[in-house]
Amino acid sequence: MTLIIDLEGRRIVGKVLAQLVSEQVKSADEPAYCVRNAAVLGDLALPRELDGRSITLEECSVGGSLSVVAEAPRSLSLKQVWVLGTVIIQVERLEMLYVSGCVVSNGLFFDSRGANRWRMENSTVYARGVPVAIGAQQLAAGSVSFVGCRFEGRVDLARAVLTTSLSLQNCKLHSSEGDALTAEGLRAGGIVGISVTHSIGSVRLSSLAADAVQIDGEFYGGPDDWALHLQNMRIVNGLNTGPRFATRGRIDVSGAAFGGSVEFEGARLDGRGRHALSLQSTTIKGNLFMRNDFKSFGALNLSNAVVEGNLEIGNAVCRGSAYDPASHDSPTVAVSARGLSARKIGLGPGSTFVGAVDL
Repeated sequence: MTLIIDLEGRRIVGKVLAQLVSEQVKSADEPAYCVRNAAVLGDLALPRELDGRSITLEECSVGGSLSVVAEAPRSLSLKQVWVLGTVIIQVERLEMLYVSGCVVSNGLFFDSRGANRWRMENSTVYARGVPVAIGAQQLAAGSVSFVGCRFEGRVDLARAVLTTSLSLQNCKLHSSEGDALTAEGLRAGGIVGISVTHSIGSVRLSSLAADAVQIDGEFYGGPDDWALHLQNMRIVNGLNTGPRFATRGRIDVSGAAFGGSVEFEGARLDGRGRHALSLQSTTIKGNLFMRNDFKSFGALNLSNAVVEGNLEIGNAVCRGSAYDPASHDSPTVAVSARGLSARKIGLGPGSTFVGAVDL
């Protein structure tokens, strides 16, 4: 049973609301509580008495910051909550963190050593007074999913450990200061899926370990012109891009290892006058495919890559870039593949290479 505390739109000081919730927990001893229609003045720190129970904030506004610091609440749900400050969630264990239809002005920080599931949908988080929009470094959780969210500031999931999956679906990422998303060193027992409407700022998945990687959407590089950092990944199966995959900025997959195939089918790459894609020293147990209207504006660097299956560049356009952009006399190279090893190399049919193909 859920005990509903309905403030009917009344204003209430955060400390007073926290005391009210604490008293209700002690007297009613219900497994779940819902605070609804509250206009909270100042900060709101939910009481520690919520350990072992579920708490929901619904259609509330918080004039300051919202914090939940507890040992092991059962679940926390934020539904249509506006927070003018920062959201801080620090719990040892949590079955479910659910955030829907919320707006947070100064970042959301989630720290847990044993969260089962984190789902966030149709929400907007800004980083107006803090360095990141989402801060969850070294998070230990089951699965993390963001659906239809907008993040104005870096999403930081570096070194998180997930027993299953990480999923971003139809999200908008924007960072004016470098990385829009960093999941460097993240470990996932399942699939890492990154699908964005657009990402302005680089996406950093270097040293990622996962079962498989799926990437789709439009990626615009940061100030350093790198759109995707995928170097040194260790992927049990493979990597594939979706039908909307396009970049304006370079992609670095150098030194990565894949147990399956790598597929850039129909991808549109723009290296901004530099190498568009680097697979240097990458190991691929399966095939490497760049086909089906694949387009690259910038060289493909496949030097010293090991492809145990087939390499196929078919029905593609590869417009090269200067081998050395700093030199005015540098030759144009479409494909640089010295030291490449593959079972079979197929360049065509229907492919156009503008620049040298160096095998």
